[in-house]
Amino acid sequence: MKHVPFLITVCIVVLQAAVAFCAFRPQEFFDYEVIIPKEDRVETDLQVAAGNVIIEGDVTGEVVVTGGNVVISGEIGENLKVFGGNIELSGTAGKGAQVFGANVEITGHVKGKLNVTGMKLILDGTFDDEVDASGGKVEVNGTFAKGLNLYAYKADLGPDTVIEGDFEYAVEKKLTRDPGASINGEIKDTTEQMRKEQADKLRQMRLVFSGVLFLSYIATGLIFHAVFPKYFGRVCNNMLKNFSQSLFVGFLAIIGVPLAISIMAITVIGIPSALILTSAYFVALYLSLVLAGTLVGRLIIGALTSRRQFPIMLCMFTGLLAICLVSFIPRIGPILTALLAISGFGGFVISLYKKEPPIVLVTYPEQKATTDESDGGQSE
Repeated sequence: MKHVPFLITVCIVVLQAAVAFCAFRPQEFFDYEVIIPKEDRVETDLQVAAGNVIIEGDVTGEVVVTGGNVVISGEIGENLKVFGGNIELSGTAGKGAQVFGANVEITGHVKGKLNVTGMKLILDGTFDDEVDASGGKVEVNGTFAKGLNLYAYKADLGPDTVIEGDFEYAVEKKLTRDPGASINGEIKDTTEQMRKEQADKLRQMRLVFSGVLFLSYIATGLIFHAVFPKYFGRVCNNMLKNFSQSLFVGFLAIIGVPLAISIMAITVIGIPSALILTSAYFVALYLSLVLAGTLVGRLIIGALTSRRQFPIMLCMFTGLLAICLVSFIPRIGPILTALLAISGFGGFVISLYKKEPPIVLVTYPEQKATTDESDGGQSE
């Protein structure tokens, strides 16, 4: 009996801990539709994932919502994070908010910092802290206590817009400002700076992509030449002897093969053959530039030296590097690269039917090679 008070005390502590755990554990809802009525109040954090989400009641903790259609009209005590298609926020976010969606409309009150992104974005609420907004078409008609950073394709400042802090914007197409809009801070247009930064990033990405693609072409070409050395030389020889024919056949093949695949795929029996032909088509397209690059490398090295037999690795590296550099020339570069790839594809197709001994020599009018020299100059 003397241990009864101790046991009772332990039971009370355990029950209190269980109640506390249940009370402060985040509430999670995963369903097609989740509705929190206005009369309900959630005393913990809230996580919701549903097709349609409607939060009319108050939530004291943090709220994370993912949904197709999201409507929040209640008061959120902590941070708010929303990811969805159509988002309407007419309630209050007690701290910061992060909102990402296709169509976003904010008419409520955000007390903390706001980061919002939407294809179509409407800011018609009250914002106590800084706002970073980006979107396609943005309509601004709210009150911003500490400034607005706006990045958009097109933006309109309505008559009820009040920006107490600085207004920094980068608008690709046009910024329209109503005469009634009030901006009390500094106005800074960073559109040109944004365009320059985007161009620099695209240039860097293109350089990295071109470098990776160049190395992949080299590796693929070496493997292809190691497995099919005679066919590799035959393709390059056909392109060298009749470039116009390779170009013409390449045009026909690039257009004709997809048509043939479409016709084959109509029937159930032809689907497997269509899949195989599709795979072969894209492999040939990939290899066509490798073959064209090898030919270009032969011509470049042949013009710089009196030698008539060249290592395949050197030809491939030189030609592909030249094509890669030429591709950076505006307008002309992509066209030349495409023509070379088409000719490579044509040579690929012609060599399937026209079987001639591969010739690795580059023979010029003023320096003709004999038949014996040609036969002995095959690439290894």
